[in-house]
Amino acid sequence: MKGSNFSIGIVTPHGLEGYGISVRINKEIHTFTKLGYPVTVFSLVQEGTIYDSKVYCISGFLSKVIQTFGFDRIANSRYLVELIFASRRIKGLAKRLGENVSAIAEKEGVNILLADDFLGSLIALEARRNMQKDTIVLGEFADLIHLDYSERFDLAEEDPLVINLREMLIEAFEGLDYILFVSPIDAEIAIKQLCIPSTKIHVLYEAGDIKSPVKRTYELNSCVCYLGSVSKWENLELFLKSYPYAKSGSDELIYKVVGGGPLLNRMKKLAQKADGKIAFYGWKPYNEAIKICLDADLGIVPTIKKRAMPSKLFVYSSLGLPVVSMEGMWWSNKIVKHFDIGYVIPPNQIDIGQGIREAIENPEEIRMKGIRARKMIDDYFNWEIRTKKILSILRNET
Repeated sequence: MKGSNFSIGIVTPHGLEGYGISVRINKEIHTFTKLGYPVTVFSLVQEGTIYDSKVYCISGFLSKVIQTFGFDRIANSRYLVELIFASRRIKGLAKRLGENVSAIAEKEGVNILLADDFLGSLIALEARRNMQKDTIVLGEFADLIHLDYSERFDLAEEDPLVINLREMLIEAFEGLDYILFVSPIDAEIAIKQLCIPSTKIHVLYEAGDIKSPVKRTYELNSCVCYLGSVSKWENLELFLKSYPYAKSGSDELIYKVVGGGPLLNRMKKLAQKADGKIAFYGWKPYNEAIKICLDADLGIVPTIKKRAMPSKLFVYSSLGLPVVSMEGMWWSNKIVKHFDIGYVIPPNQIDIGQGIREAIENPEEIRMKGIRARKMIDDYFNWEIRTKKILSILRNET
Protein backbone atom coordinates (compact mmCIF):
# COMPACT_ATOMS: atom_id res chain seq x y z
CA MET A 1 0.00 0.00 0.00
CA LYS A 2 1.55 3.32 -1.05
CA GLY A 3 0.56 6.92 -0.66
CA SER A 4 -0.82 8.86 2.28
CA ASN A 5 -4.40 7.55 2.42
CA PHE A 6 -3.87 5.84 5.73
CA SER A 7 -6.61 5.49 8.31
CA ILE A 8 -5.08 4.02 11.48
CA GLY A 9 -6.76 1.61 13.86
CA ILE A 10 -4.91 1.04 17.16
CA VAL A 11 -5.78 -2.20 18.97
CA THR A 12 -4.71 -2.34 22.62
CA PRO A 13 -5.45 -4.11 25.91
CA HIS A 14 -3.92 -1.17 27.81
CA GLY A 15 -5.32 2.07 29.11
CA LEU A 16 -4.45 5.28 27.28
CA GLU A 17 -3.52 7.54 30.17
CA GLY A 18 -1.13 5.56 32.33
CA TYR A 19 2.65 5.13 32.23
CA GLY A 20 4.98 3.07 30.06
CA ILE A 21 3.15 1.43 27.16
CA SER A 22 0.11 3.63 27.81
CA VAL A 23 2.25 6.74 27.21
CA ARG A 24 3.44 5.38 23.86
CA ILE A 25 -0.08 4.61 22.69
CA ASN A 26 -1.36 7.99 23.88
CA LYS A 27 1.43 9.83 22.05
CA GLU A 28 1.02 7.76 18.89
CA ILE A 29 -2.67 8.68 18.75
CA HIS A 30 -1.82 12.34 19.24
CA THR A 31 1.00 12.37 16.66
CA PHE A 32 -0.85 10.48 13.93
CA THR A 33 -3.75 12.90 14.38
CA LYS A 34 -1.43 15.92 14.35
CA LEU A 35 0.14 14.70 11.10
CA GLY A 36 -3.29 14.44 9.50
CA TYR A 37 -3.97 10.69 9.71
CA PRO A 38 -7.35 9.69 11.20
CA VAL A 39 -7.15 7.31 14.17
CA THR A 40 -9.71 4.90 15.60
CA VAL A 41 -8.86 3.17 18.89
CA PHE A 42 -10.03 -0.32 19.89
CA SER A 43 -9.51 -0.78 23.63
CA LEU A 44 -10.22 -3.50 26.17
CA VAL A 45 -10.26 -0.92 28.94
CA GLN A 46 -12.07 2.29 28.05
CA GLU A 47 -14.39 4.12 25.72
CA GLY A 48 -14.78 7.75 24.74
CA THR A 49 -12.65 10.26 22.84
CA ILE A 50 -8.96 11.15 22.94
CA TYR A 51 -7.36 13.86 20.76
CA ASP A 52 -10.61 13.91 18.73
CA SER A 53 -10.16 10.18 18.01
CA LYS A 54 -12.99 7.79 18.83
CA VAL A 55 -12.17 5.09 21.39
CA TYR A 56 -14.32 1.95 21.20
CA CYS A 57 -14.40 -0.55 24.05
CA ILE A 58 -14.47 -3.92 22.29
CA SER A 59 -15.06 -6.06 25.41
CA GLY A 60 -17.39 -5.02 28.18
CA PHE A 61 -16.56 -8.07 30.30
CA LEU A 62 -12.78 -7.71 30.11
CA SER A 63 -13.06 -3.99 30.72
CA LYS A 64 -14.86 -4.65 34.00
CA VAL A 65 -12.36 -7.36 35.01
CA ILE A 66 -9.31 -5.16 34.31
CA GLN A 67 -10.83 -2.12 36.00
CA THR A 68 -11.83 -4.21 39.04
CA PHE A 69 -8.59 -6.11 39.58
CA GLY A 70 -6.07 -3.87 37.82
CA PHE A 71 -3.87 -4.77 34.87
CA ASP A 72 -0.75 -5.21 37.02
CA ARG A 73 -2.49 -7.56 39.42
CA ILE A 74 -3.75 -9.76 36.59
CA ALA A 75 -0.39 -9.77 34.79
CA ASN A 76 1.43 -10.78 37.97
CA SER A 77 -0.78 -13.73 38.90
CA ARG A 78 0.47 -16.94 37.31
CA TYR A 79 -2.92 -18.58 37.84
CA LEU A 80 -4.76 -15.82 35.95
CA VAL A 81 -2.15 -15.70 33.19
CA GLU A 82 -2.41 -19.47 32.64
CA LEU A 83 -6.19 -19.21 32.69
CA ILE A 84 -6.37 -16.35 30.17
CA PHE A 85 -3.57 -17.55 27.87
CA ALA A 86 -4.66 -21.15 27.48
CA SER A 87 -4.39 -21.63 23.71
CA ARG A 88 -8.03 -22.39 22.91
CA ARG A 89 -9.32 -19.71 25.28
CA ILE A 90 -7.12 -16.87 24.00
CA LYS A 91 -7.74 -17.77 20.36
CA GLY A 92 -11.50 -17.87 20.97
CA LEU A 93 -11.29 -14.51 22.72
CA ALA A 94 -9.24 -13.00 19.88
CA LYS A 95 -11.74 -14.31 17.31
CA ARG A 96 -14.72 -12.76 19.10
CA LEU A 97 -13.01 -9.44 19.70
CA GLY A 98 -11.60 -9.44 16.17
CA GLU A 99 -15.14 -9.63 14.82
CA ASN A 100 -16.02 -6.57 16.92
CA VAL A 101 -12.98 -4.70 15.60
CA SER A 102 -13.62 -5.59 11.95
CA ALA A 103 -17.19 -4.31 12.01
CA ILE A 104 -16.14 -0.95 13.44
CA ALA A 105 -12.99 -0.73 11.29
CA GLU A 106 -14.99 -1.21 8.08
CA LYS A 107 -17.40 1.51 9.17
CA GLU A 108 -14.55 3.92 10.03
CA GLY A 109 -12.60 3.19 6.84
CA VAL A 110 -9.57 1.80 8.68
CA ASN A 111 -6.92 0.26 6.42
CA ILE A 112 -3.96 0.06 8.85
CA LEU A 113 -4.18 -1.86 12.13
CA LEU A 114 -1.42 -1.00 14.60
CA ALA A 115 -1.57 -3.70 17.25
CA ASP A 116 -0.22 -3.23 20.74
CA ASP A 117 1.80 -6.29 21.74
CA PHE A 118 0.73 -9.94 21.68
CA LEU A 119 -2.97 -9.79 22.53
CA GLY A 120 -3.55 -6.76 20.33
CA SER A 121 -1.85 -8.57 17.43
CA LEU A 122 -4.04 -11.65 17.80
CA ILE A 123 -7.18 -9.50 17.78
CA ALA A 124 -5.99 -7.41 14.82
CA LEU A 125 -5.13 -10.48 12.75
CA GLU A 126 -8.57 -11.95 13.42
CA ALA A 127 -10.14 -8.61 12.46
CA ARG A 128 -8.33 -8.57 9.13
CA ARG A 129 -9.76 -12.01 8.23
CA ASN A 130 -13.22 -10.46 8.39
CA MET A 131 -12.47 -7.22 6.54
CA GLN A 132 -13.26 -6.69 2.88
CA LYS A 133 -10.55 -4.15 2.10
CA ASP A 134 -6.81 -4.74 1.90
CA THR A 135 -5.51 -4.08 5.42
CA ILE A 136 -1.94 -3.97 6.74
CA VAL A 137 -1.31 -5.18 10.29
CA LEU A 138 1.71 -4.01 12.29
CA GLY A 139 2.46 -5.53 15.68
CA GLU A 140 4.28 -3.26 18.12
CA PHE A 141 6.07 -5.24 20.84
CA ALA A 142 7.37 -3.96 24.16
CA ASP A 143 8.37 -7.51 25.08
CA LEU A 144 8.53 -11.12 23.95
CA ILE A 145 5.66 -12.51 25.96
CA HIS A 146 7.06 -16.01 26.60
CA LEU A 147 10.33 -14.59 27.93
CA ASP A 148 8.51 -11.89 29.88
CA TYR A 149 6.47 -14.43 31.81
CA SER A 150 9.43 -16.78 32.13
CA GLU A 151 11.30 -14.00 33.95
CA ARG A 152 8.28 -12.79 35.87
CA PHE A 153 7.48 -16.18 37.38
CA ASP A 154 11.02 -17.69 37.30
CA LEU A 155 9.97 -20.40 34.84
CA ALA A 156 12.21 -22.71 32.83
CA GLU A 157 12.10 -22.76 29.02
CA GLU A 158 10.37 -26.15 29.09
CA ASP A 159 7.53 -24.95 31.33
CA PRO A 160 4.17 -25.52 29.55
CA LEU A 161 3.15 -21.85 29.91
CA VAL A 162 6.38 -20.66 28.28
CA ILE A 163 6.12 -23.21 25.45
CA ASN A 164 2.46 -22.37 24.79
CA LEU A 165 3.10 -18.63 24.67
CA ARG A 166 6.16 -19.09 22.45
CA GLU A 167 4.17 -21.14 19.93
CA MET A 168 1.32 -18.61 19.82
CA LEU A 169 3.79 -15.72 19.54
CA ILE A 170 5.49 -17.32 16.52
CA GLU A 171 2.08 -17.87 14.93
CA ALA A 172 1.22 -14.20 15.46
CA PHE A 173 4.57 -13.08 14.02
CA GLU A 174 3.98 -15.16 10.91
CA GLY A 175 0.67 -13.40 10.25
CA LEU A 176 1.90 -9.83 10.77
CA ASP A 177 3.07 -7.70 7.86
CA TYR A 178 5.55 -5.78 10.00
CA ILE A 179 6.86 -6.27 13.52
CA LEU A 180 8.05 -3.25 15.50
CA PHE A 181 10.28 -3.82 18.53
CA VAL A 182 11.30 -1.17 21.03
CA SER A 183 14.34 -3.28 22.01
CA PRO A 184 17.09 -4.47 19.62
CA ILE A 185 17.74 -7.41 21.95
CA ASP A 186 14.19 -8.73 21.45
CA ALA A 187 14.48 -8.15 17.69
CA GLU A 188 17.66 -10.24 17.59
CA ILE A 189 16.02 -13.04 19.58
CA ALA A 190 13.01 -13.03 17.24
CA ILE A 191 15.31 -13.41 14.21
CA LYS A 192 17.83 -15.91 15.59
CA GLN A 193 15.73 -18.03 17.95
CA LEU A 194 12.19 -17.73 16.60
CA CYS A 195 13.28 -17.71 12.93
CA ILE A 196 11.24 -14.63 11.99
CA PRO A 197 12.39 -13.06 8.68
CA SER A 198 14.47 -9.95 9.34
CA THR A 199 12.66 -8.18 6.49
CA LYS A 200 9.55 -8.00 8.67
CA ILE A 201 11.31 -6.54 11.68
CA HIS A 202 12.07 -2.92 12.56
CA VAL A 203 13.50 -1.53 15.81
CA LEU A 204 11.96 1.75 16.95
CA TYR A 205 12.99 2.88 20.41
CA GLU A 206 10.54 4.57 22.74
CA ALA A 207 10.54 8.38 22.67
CA GLY A 208 10.02 11.54 24.67
CA ASP A 209 7.54 14.40 24.40
CA ILE A 210 8.96 17.69 23.09
CA LYS A 211 5.98 19.44 24.71
CA SER A 212 6.96 18.23 28.19
CA PRO A 213 7.80 20.93 30.71
CA VAL A 214 11.58 21.28 31.05
CA LYS A 215 13.64 21.79 34.15
CA ARG A 216 14.56 25.49 33.97
CA THR A 217 16.80 25.79 37.01
CA TYR A 218 19.48 23.45 38.26
CA GLU A 219 19.62 24.65 41.85
CA LEU A 220 19.78 21.19 43.39
CA ASN A 221 16.91 19.92 45.51
CA SER A 222 18.82 16.80 46.66
CA CYS A 223 16.08 14.65 45.17
CA VAL A 224 16.03 11.48 43.05
CA CYS A 225 12.79 10.27 41.45
CA TYR A 226 11.46 6.97 40.15
CA LEU A 227 8.47 6.97 37.77
CA GLY A 228 6.75 3.74 36.80
CA SER A 229 5.27 0.45 37.90
CA VAL A 230 6.08 -0.83 41.38
CA SER A 231 6.66 -4.37 40.13
CA LYS A 232 9.26 -7.10 40.44
CA TRP A 233 10.84 -6.55 37.03
CA GLU A 234 11.50 -2.86 37.73
CA ASN A 235 13.88 -3.72 40.61
CA LEU A 236 12.74 -0.79 42.74
CA GLU A 237 13.98 -2.56 45.88
CA LEU A 238 17.58 -1.98 44.77
CA PHE A 239 16.96 1.76 44.52
CA LEU A 240 15.31 2.02 47.94
CA LYS A 241 18.08 0.04 49.65
CA SER A 242 20.64 2.48 48.24
CA TYR A 243 19.24 5.36 50.31
CA PRO A 244 21.53 5.06 53.38
CA TYR A 245 24.61 5.11 51.14
CA ALA A 246 23.35 8.09 49.15
CA LYS A 247 22.34 10.01 52.27
CA SER A 248 25.74 9.79 53.98
CA GLY A 249 24.98 12.07 56.89
CA SER A 250 22.75 14.51 54.99
CA ASP A 251 19.17 14.93 56.15
CA GLU A 252 18.20 16.74 52.94
CA LEU A 253 18.16 13.85 50.43
CA ILE A 254 14.71 12.76 49.22
CA TYR A 255 13.74 9.72 47.15
CA LYS A 256 10.41 10.05 45.31
CA VAL A 257 8.47 7.04 44.00
CA VAL A 258 5.66 7.95 41.60
CA GLY A 259 3.52 5.01 40.49
CA GLY A 260 1.66 2.00 41.80
CA GLY A 261 1.70 -1.75 41.40
CA PRO A 262 1.55 -5.11 43.14
CA LEU A 263 4.63 -4.48 45.32
CA LEU A 264 3.68 -1.03 46.58
CA ASN A 265 2.90 -2.05 50.18
CA ARG A 266 6.04 -4.17 50.37
CA MET A 267 8.18 -1.28 49.12
CA LYS A 268 6.62 1.07 51.67
CA LYS A 269 7.58 -1.31 54.47
CA LEU A 270 11.09 -1.58 53.07
CA ALA A 271 11.35 2.21 52.95
CA GLN A 272 10.48 2.47 56.64
CA LYS A 273 13.68 0.57 57.43
CA ALA A 274 15.78 2.97 55.34
CA ASP A 275 15.56 5.68 58.02
CA GLY A 276 15.19 8.39 55.42
CA LYS A 277 12.92 10.62 53.43
CA ILE A 278 11.33 8.28 50.90
CA ALA A 279 8.03 9.59 49.59
CA PHE A 280 5.45 7.41 47.84
CA TYR A 281 2.96 9.30 45.68
CA GLY A 282 1.09 6.29 44.31
CA TRP A 283 -0.46 6.37 40.87
CA LYS A 284 -1.05 9.87 39.52
CA PRO A 285 -2.36 10.99 36.13
CA TYR A 286 0.61 11.22 33.79
CA ASN A 287 0.72 15.04 33.61
CA GLU A 288 0.69 15.25 37.42
CA ALA A 289 3.33 12.52 37.70
CA ILE A 290 5.84 14.31 35.49
CA LYS A 291 5.35 17.56 37.43
CA ILE A 292 6.36 15.71 40.60
CA CYS A 293 9.44 14.33 38.85
CA LEU A 294 10.32 17.78 37.53
CA ASP A 295 11.45 18.85 41.00
CA ALA A 296 14.06 16.08 41.12
CA ASP A 297 17.74 16.32 40.21
CA LEU A 298 18.01 12.79 38.78
CA GLY A 299 15.68 10.11 37.40
CA ILE A 300 16.57 6.48 38.08
CA VAL A 301 16.13 3.41 35.87
CA PRO A 302 16.94 0.57 38.33
CA THR A 303 15.80 -2.34 36.18
CA ILE A 304 18.27 -5.10 35.33
CA LYS A 305 15.93 -6.75 32.84
CA LYS A 306 18.39 -6.75 29.96
CA ARG A 307 15.94 -7.10 27.07
CA ALA A 308 13.75 -4.17 28.02
CA MET A 309 13.45 -0.65 26.64
CA PRO A 310 12.57 1.52 29.65
CA SER A 311 10.30 4.31 28.49
CA LYS A 312 11.03 6.22 31.71
CA LEU A 313 14.54 6.90 30.37
CA PHE A 314 13.01 9.10 27.67
CA VAL A 315 10.47 10.64 30.05
CA TYR A 316 13.26 11.79 32.37
CA SER A 317 15.27 13.08 29.42
CA SER A 318 12.32 15.06 28.06
CA LEU A 319 12.12 16.83 31.44
CA GLY A 320 15.83 17.66 31.33
CA LEU A 321 16.71 15.19 34.10
CA PRO A 322 19.96 13.23 33.91
CA VAL A 323 19.45 9.47 34.11
CA VAL A 324 20.87 6.98 36.60
CA SER A 325 21.11 3.60 34.84
CA MET A 326 22.61 0.21 35.64
CA GLU A 327 25.77 -1.27 34.16
CA GLY A 328 25.23 -4.17 31.75
CA MET A 329 22.04 -2.80 30.20
CA TRP A 330 22.18 -2.21 26.44
CA TRP A 331 20.63 1.26 26.73
CA SER A 332 23.27 2.27 29.30
CA ASN A 333 25.88 2.10 26.54
CA LYS A 334 23.84 2.96 23.43
CA ILE A 335 21.96 5.86 24.92
CA VAL A 336 23.10 7.03 28.38
CA LYS A 337 26.84 6.85 27.68
CA HIS A 338 26.64 7.62 23.97
CA PHE A 339 24.74 10.88 24.49
CA ASP A 340 26.38 11.54 27.89
CA ILE A 341 23.02 12.14 29.57
CA GLY A 342 23.57 10.50 32.94
CA TYR A 343 25.39 8.04 35.15
CA VAL A 344 25.96 4.32 34.64
CA ILE A 345 26.43 2.55 37.96
CA PRO A 346 27.05 -1.09 39.01
CA PRO A 347 23.71 -2.65 40.05
CA ASN A 348 24.23 -2.92 43.80
CA GLN A 349 22.86 -0.75 46.56
CA ILE A 350 26.22 0.57 47.80
CA ASP A 351 27.47 1.71 44.38
CA ILE A 352 24.08 3.18 43.47
CA GLY A 353 23.95 5.17 46.70
CA GLN A 354 27.52 6.41 46.41
CA GLY A 355 27.03 7.25 42.72
CA ILE A 356 23.91 9.30 43.48
CA ARG A 357 25.71 11.14 46.28
CA GLU A 358 28.71 11.97 44.06
CA ALA A 359 26.42 13.17 41.27
CA ILE A 360 24.47 15.51 43.55
CA GLU A 361 27.73 16.96 44.81
CA ASN A 362 28.47 18.19 41.26
CA PRO A 363 25.55 20.47 40.22
CA GLU A 364 27.28 21.83 37.10
CA GLU A 365 27.75 18.33 35.70
CA ILE A 366 24.12 17.52 36.43
CA ARG A 367 23.07 20.72 34.65
CA MET A 368 25.06 19.90 31.51
CA LYS A 369 23.85 16.29 31.39
CA GLY A 370 20.26 17.47 31.79
CA ILE A 371 20.62 19.93 28.92
CA ARG A 372 22.08 17.19 26.69
CA ALA A 373 19.25 14.83 27.69
CA ARG A 374 16.59 17.25 26.53
CA LYS A 375 18.51 18.02 23.32
CA MET A 376 18.63 14.27 22.60
CA ILE A 377 14.82 14.18 22.75
CA ASP A 378 14.46 17.25 20.54
CA ASP A 379 16.91 15.96 17.91
CA TYR A 380 16.52 12.16 17.87
CA PHE A 381 13.92 10.51 20.10
CA ASN A 382 10.60 12.32 20.02
CA TRP A 383 7.18 10.99 19.07
CA GLU A 384 6.90 12.89 15.80
CA ILE A 385 10.18 11.44 14.50
CA ARG A 386 9.15 7.97 15.65
CA THR A 387 5.67 8.12 14.10
CA LYS A 388 7.09 9.36 10.80
CA LYS A 389 9.32 6.27 10.79
CA ILE A 390 6.21 4.09 11.08
CA LEU A 391 4.63 5.93 8.16
CA SER A 392 7.83 5.46 6.19
CA ILE A 393 7.68 1.71 6.84
CA LEU A 394 4.12 1.67 5.55
CA ARG A 395 5.23 3.39 2.38
CA ASN A 396 8.04 0.87 1.93
CA GLU A 397 10.57 3.69 1.98
CA THR A 398 12.90 2.18 4.59
